[in-house]
Order: sequence, then C-alpha cells, then structure tokens
Amino acid sequence: MRTFSRILDHLGHHDSAADLPNDIGNNVSSDVPGSDSVHDASRKLQSHGAAVEPSRVDKLKGKAKKLQHAIEHPRQATKQRPQKKFVDQFVLTEQPWLTDQAKANFELFEAYDALKSAETALDLHPRDLDLKLRVQHAERVVLDLEERREGIGLSWHLSRYVHRARVVRRFVKFPDRSDPQHFGDGGTGKEQRFLWVKWLGHKPFCPRDVRLERLQLALYGFQDAGVAYIEPTNTKSYNRQELIRAIERLLVASQSLQYWWNRIRYVYRWENPWLTSTWLILYLLLLKTGYFMTFYYSYLLWSNLSNWDGKHTRNWMKQSTERSTQTHGRAVMLSELVLRHGPDAWFEPFMEEMGPWRQEQILDLAQFLEISNNYYMSRNRRSGMYTSVTYFALILICGLPSLEFSIKVFWLSCGFVLLQGEANLELVPKAPSRGGPCEAVVLEPSNTVRTFLCLVTGPISGLVAQVDCSNGTYTTGMGDEDDDGDDDESMSFDCLANIDQHQLSSPNDEVATSWQAHCKEHRGRLELVNDMQALRFASRGGIGVNTIWTHPISHLLELQKLTLPLTGLPAKPSVTKLSKSSAALRIIWAGPSRRQEPGEDDDAASGLVEEVLYAMNSEDRDDVFNTVIGISSFAWQELQPEIRSGENRTFFR
Repeated sequence: MRTFSRILDHLGHHDSAADLPNDIGNNVSSDVPGSDSVHDASRKLQSHGAAVEPSRVDKLKGKAKKLQHAIEHPRQATKQRPQKKFVDQFVLTEQPWLTDQAKANFELFEAYDALKSAETALDLHPRDLDLKLRVQHAERVVLDLEERREGIGLSWHLSRYVHRARVVRRFVKFPDRSDPQHFGDGGTGKEQRFLWVKWLGHKPFCPRDVRLERLQLALYGFQDAGVAYIEPTNTKSYNRQELIRAIERLLVASQSLQYWWNRIRYVYRWENPWLTSTWLILYLLLLKTGYFMTFYYSYLLWSNLSNWDGKHTRNWMKQSTERSTQTHGRAVMLSELVLRHGPDAWFEPFMEEMGPWRQEQILDLAQFLEISNNYYMSRNRRSGMYTSVTYFALILICGLPSLEFSIKVFWLSCGFVLLQGEANLELVPKAPSRGGPCEAVVLEPSNTVRTFLCLVTGPISGLVAQVDCSNGTYTTGMGDEDDDGDDDESMSFDCLANIDQHQLSSPNDEVATSWQAHCKEHRGRLELVNDMQALRFASRGGIGVNTIWTHPISHLLELQKLTLPLTGLPAKPSVTKLSKSSAALRIIWAGPSRRQEPGEDDDAASGLVEEVLYAMNSEDRDDVFNTVIGISSFAWQELQPEIRSGENRTFFR
C-alpha cells in the first residue's frame, strides 16, 4: 500500500503541499496563501488517521501493568487470554482503516467547521476577495481530507478482504443485422428473409445447450453489471476464519444501519417526544390514505437527496465519536455485542452448527449494506441517479393508481427480487450473481467492485494507456476483443483471449518500484519495469542482475493471496523460521495466443504460467496486489479464496 500511495502521489492524484490551505482549524483568519503554516497543513493531511507511536517507557509500563495484573489475578488473566485472542480477530471500530479514528474524525469536523465559518463570513461581506479566497482554501482542505480518507478506506478493504482477482477481458457484442447468418428461408424454400428469432438469440456461447441462445441479447444488455461478478460463497466449504472476516465486514458496513436503529429506538421508546409524535401523526395520515408504499419509496428517495452533501453522514459520525467516550452509548452498537460475548467457549459450538449458513448470509448482508451505504452517501453519482429514477417511477406507479394496484406491485417486486437470482443460476451455472437477491433493489456497486472501478479508471490506468499509445499500441483491457468474428466456442465473459505481444524488459531497464520476495528457490526482488508494462523477478548476485522470469502486464490473468507455513517452504535459500514472513502471492499468466475452450476449467487449461512469490512481508504482498491491479487498466472480478489440497507440492516447481 505504501508503494501504491507513492505512485498515486507521483501521478498527481493528491495535490502538492504548496496548493493546500494553511490551516484546517476554526481560525479562518489564518488561512492566508503563502504562509509558513502551509507545510503544517500538508503534514496533517499526510498523517491523517495515524496513531501516535507510544514511547519505549510507555510500552514498558504497559507490560509491567499486565504482569502485575497476572500475578494478582491469575485465574482471571488465564480466562481473559483466549477471550482477547478471539476478540482481536475482529475489527471493533466503525472505520478500521483509520488507525486513530477519533483523531481523524476530529480533523474532518474541524475542517468542515472552518469551511462553515468562512462561508458565513463571506455571506456577510460578499464582495471581500480575501474571504472568497479563504472559502476556496477551506473547500480545498475538505476535499483533500475526503479524498485521503476514501483512498485509505479503499486500500484497506482491498488488502483485508480481497484475496483473489481475475481479469475480465471479453464482452458480448451487439448482434449485427447485416450478418449473413441472420438471413435464410426459414425452411420454407422461399426467398431469403431476415430471421428475427435468430437475430434475437444471436450466437449461442455454449453450443451444447440450445436454451442459452435466447439469453445472448439479454446478456448484452446486462453485461456491464456482469463484469462486477461476485462469486457466491455457498460454493466453498465452511472456514471459520472466513466467517470471522464476514462478521467483521458486517460490523464495518452496518455503521449507518446502527445509527438508523438508534433513531428507531428513540421513536418507539418515546425518548424524543417531539420526534415520536411526528411519526405518529404521519402514521395516522398514511393509515387514513393508504399510501404506505408511496411513502416508503419517497422516504428512500428523500434520504438520499437530503444526504447529497454528506451532512447526515458527518452528523452520525460525530455522534458516534462523542458516544465512544460514554459507557452507556456503546451498548447500543453491534460491536459491543462482540465484546460482551467474547469467550470462545460460547462462540465455537454455536458457529460450528450454524457456520456454513451464517457465513453465506452474513457476507450477503454485508455486501448489501455496502451497496446501500454507497447509494446513501452518493459515492457513485451515475448509479445513484439510476436508482433515484427507479424510485421515482415506483412512486408514480404506487401513488397514482388504486391501493389494490400498489399492493400488487409490491408483492410482484418481492417475488421478482427473491426469484430472479436463483433462476439465473439454474439456467446459466456461470451467470453473474451479486451475492444476494436483496441487492437488486439498489443499482450500486459494493465496496470491492467500487474499489476495482476506482483503480482501473484512476490516474494510474490513464498513465498506462498513455504509455501504450507512445509505443504504438493502445490497450485498455475492457476492449481487448477478438476480430476474427468466431465466437461460437468462446465464453461470454471469457477471461482468456488473444493477447497482444509486448517487448520484454532488459536488465538495464529502469525499475519503477520493487519488492523483496523469494521465487523458485531464489532470493531477489519483484520489479515493475518497462514503463510499468512488465513484471520481472530478478536475483541480484555479485556481478549483475539475473532475471528469473519476466511477463508483460497484458498477459496477466489472476492474482491470489496465500498464507503458506514456513515449515513447508523450500530449503534454499534459507528462510528464518523465527520470522512471520509467511505471506505469498500467486500470479497466473496467460500465453500470447491462448483461448479457453467452452466448459474448460482454468486449472485444467494448458498454456498457463504460474508464478508464486513466497516468504514475503504481508504489507509488501498487499502492496504488490493493489499496485498491479491499479496499473493494469483491466476490469477485475472478486473470487473467493481457492481451497487446494497439497498446495505446497506444486507451488515451488
């Protein structure tokens, strides 16, 4: 992640320190361009969310207190040890990507207060040029802080939850009406005519099943959603660690739902009489008129439009930050339940019985909450506009006709949402599934899909496209299609296609960035070379550079994070058994003219090149994963971790 952030800074994703305002506090009068406090604001932005490193004396005092507690209360210390080990596996904060969440939120609130005070002063003196300049500076600070927080959050999500990603290269083409295959006599022996049925069915992407012909045109219309493929989790066996990660993901994604539930508690417990009275009057009006569904969709639309500038999001973030200092305030949060029921003796038998089902349902719910949060916080304006238009159409459908018709529309929508996902999986086993039927309600991407979209459409992908153009070729991954017109034996979302040849790197090429790793019983560095168009592993000896392997980025097929035991690593070069460098990265490359046959699994396909980098630091491994995805300019899809038997026997050949 460090190298990924450096590349973003180098490409101009973050503004330079000289362009930043000089203070993010409430003192607007200090925001004068060119002052020495500009560098202080820059340092605050770079260290946003970072925790203060405790001194060596503080660390020794903490260890002494723990030792004293263990001596005074040995039984309690023995009982707390497995509890702490269990609880440490979860993320118990609403924004875990910020090391010091309270400090980072305070800086954000301070920046918004400074912007508000500057705007208030400008309203009083609208012709003052200095005040206009101060407002621009305050807006710049807020924008930089928001971009910084979002970048940290996306990188954290990708590093912690995404273990495997695959390139999506091929798309379904719109059927050409001038194609001769769509003309014929229809078996009547008469003159040639245009066959509408054959054109609507287009070419079947799986000739073994004629039923799939009719899905081709539909797949063309929905292929944009298909590239955001999320593999269903019920295809893999139960894994306790993956279940813990799914629960953790639910804790993080449910922050807005927890705040909303607190508001519901205020209503039905009459903690705020004015708020409860307002909802009671509204309920009586709806009971009289019967426009419950109209109100439901209107409430969804209003909640998004009212939070267009993120005001409500900052409000409940501020309340959560204030409530974290109060003991009674944390009891209503979901994370408090994990702390309260920490003993492994209670969790283990319950999870072993309900684990497989809960793992699937919890991950689906976490993805749905991520999608809902992205819509509510307007992180994807285009998708949010589509969803808002859909809600507006539903308001008209439910509001204008009679009550009976509105109820029929409601039950029709419920049946469509619940049944359409299972029907697709039955007809097309490899059809995209977004993780749960409820996600069809909101046309927004999940955090993983949004992370991939931000990476491949960001400044790194633009630089790669520019470099390709300078070499006479232009590849974006999204348009990497065959021109031979023979699609009969190719999958609709083919991950392997004819790939352009690129000039391989030479030992004298400039290295953009590198990471220390082991590969094929060699100790060396993984290097990004050839203007960030190729990856190579080089073992540096006493004379020069010994290149073990080199592959262009255009041949990239799949990345997979691994955690390998140190005892199973090759004997040479020596890897210390005392280190924790058990992280590994598996990279799968496609050949220069490789095509996957229909119904063929990736593992069974020949012509694939597999490279495994092991004995890496986990941060370096995640850094390689994020950086390669960012510079590839491909469309990516998330896959669940692969379960292999005897994987160490084949990884180091």
